[in-house]
Amino acid sequence: MNFPKTRYFKATGNFKAEGRIYLKDKVYPAYLMEDTPGYGKAARFYDLSAENGQFNFGNNLLDELPYEWDVVEVNEKGDEI
Repeated sequence: MNFPKTRYFKATGNFKAEGRIYLKDKVYPAYLMEDTPGYGKAARFYDLSAENGQFNFGNNLLDELPYEWDVVEVNEKGDEI
């Protein structure tokens, strides 16, 4: 299975998730982390940036973000996809 190296999410409103801050209209990258030492079977995940930290998500959970958070998936220019 091919995974994109970077996925982008744009906040549709200001919000906090577990203390991490996202600002309306700002685009946040999620970088694919592969073969990361110390993660065992979870050696492939996405590192999603925030204003004050990051989250680690599997690809399947990243797909659910637009349904759970105030975000939409966008391209690197910020256009909704």
